[in-house]
Amino acid sequence: MANDVVTMCATDIRPFSIVDGRGFQAVAQKLIAVGAKYGNLLVDDVLPSSTTVLRHLQTVVAAQKTELREKLLSAASFGITTDRWTHTVTNQHNITTTVHFIDVEWNVQSYILATRLADEKHTMHYIRNFVGEILEEFGVKK
Repeated sequence: MANDVVTMCATDIRPFSIVDGRGFQAVAQKLIAVGAKYGNLLVDDVLPSSTTVLRHLQTVVAAQKTELREKLLSAASFGITTDRWTHTVTNQHNITTTVHFIDVEWNVQSYILATRLADEKHTMHYIRNFVGEILEEFGVKK
């Protein structure tokens, strides 16, 4: 199995750490469950096409956004950080906005709310409005 993972990472140009990700492990567990239930199937009969995955994107994003919105609304307070960076190939400027809060079990939570193109000079007013629009999108602008 380890050799198969090495081959997958080399073929698809993915980092070896992909196997440590919760998302990859969740998909792998689903595939194991399908195999246990139905036996040896062809991969084409199990994995969705990229077109099917794309059609499901908006549904998954909306559900995740709703879940995060509820977490933020239940948080007593939260902090926002921004990170400005430039794409090395396109030379486009981006800002990533991250929210941080402590949940009801006293665990620190951090979630990336958005990464968006930042096409204006990064003044205090621009960044305040930029982040404000993202917070409005999540319904948590205070």
